[in-house]
Amino acid sequence: MNSERDLGRNVTLLTYQKALVTAYFYIPIIVLVWQDIGLSMFEIMVLQAIFSIVTLMLEIPGGVLADTIGRKASLVIGSAANVLGVAVYCFADSFFDLLVAELFIAIFISMQSGADSALLYDTLKQQKREASYAEQLGRMIFYATIVGAAAHVLGGVVAAVELRYAIYASVPFVALGLVFALLLVEAPREHVTKDQWSTVQKTFTVLAGNRKLVTTVIYAGFVFGINMAGLWLYQPYMIATGVDIVFFGAIFASLQVVAAYAGRFFYVCRDAVGESAMLYITLILSCIGSLLLGAFQFLFSFVFIYLHQLTRGFNKVLFSDIVNREVGSDVRASMLSVQNMFGRLMSALTMPIVGWVADLYSLESAFLLIGGIGLTCGLPLCIYLALQFREGKESGA
Repeated sequence: MNSERDLGRNVTLLTYQKALVTAYFYIPIIVLVWQDIGLSMFEIMVLQAIFSIVTLMLEIPGGVLADTIGRKASLVIGSAANVLGVAVYCFADSFFDLLVAELFIAIFISMQSGADSALLYDTLKQQKREASYAEQLGRMIFYATIVGAAAHVLGGVVAAVELRYAIYASVPFVALGLVFALLLVEAPREHVTKDQWSTVQKTFTVLAGNRKLVTTVIYAGFVFGINMAGLWLYQPYMIATGVDIVFFGAIFASLQVVAAYAGRFFYVCRDAVGESAMLYITLILSCIGSLLLGAFQFLFSFVFIYLHQLTRGFNKVLFSDIVNREVGSDVRASMLSVQNMFGRLMSALTMPIVGWVADLYSLESAFLLIGGIGLTCGLPLCIYLALQFREGKESGA
């Protein structure tokens, strides 16, 4: 049994680890790197669709491993894969090289996804502070996003000299993320099993027996997928509107800051308008942002991307909190991974179409498509989920 003192360090260590493993200096210019290597927008979207599919396939195994071998072990494996992925990126010079790097990063995401949130919740539960989970997760995401924002600012400046320098700068930071993962301690849990197949069966048994949970997982994945579909269009869109590359880092950093504050103070918004209202808000903000990007193109029209970042900040805290309340600790990471799996599936289905439309027609048409799909398919699903929340409150569930 780990001491209370050691366990008490977990929240701080998780914050450092989460901040450093995603300190990617190259994100503001990565699409330009891909284009410099020779990829078209369609090929870029195919690359990211493959990445999403692989991440999707690994999501449940990653969550199951976190529930069986331990959250810490899962985070260590993921952090190590992340270091390898960034290292390969340093020398990538073809579609195949990029694919190898993305596969390592997919392993990292699948092992990190769910494990960090589950370890945080289990730590707080052991300390009888689980009621503060939404606030603590929001704070953890806030600091991680601020570090990412700083990396983006510096990355844009460095990339103005040479694109690859922004990739090189990321290596020591993701390596430090691995160090902090090694310093974590496992939080005590009830009903721990080492049988991976049993955990998979139990996860889907719990899911099948909870209609609200099923709808939440599907809707969370849908919102994530729609919000992420336009991510790889941001950089060519800003080039098309006349934004100089030297400002890319600062702009992407500001996007991170907006997402960080949205996540940090999500619980304030939720307490003010209610959880059901936040279900609508996350979808509508994302769709309006895409429609505005499609309808207008001028020097400062990139400001509409900030609506996507509000959704990004709200999304993880909102749905993680719901899922954590609905399931026990023995399948918590697995269930969070199922939720993330649906998000990756939605991204994988959408991105090649979006890339094809961008190449054949225009970036604006691609954004209009994303916003249209989001509203026509997402609103009925949101209404259905909100009704289930109301029924649960009326029945006292």
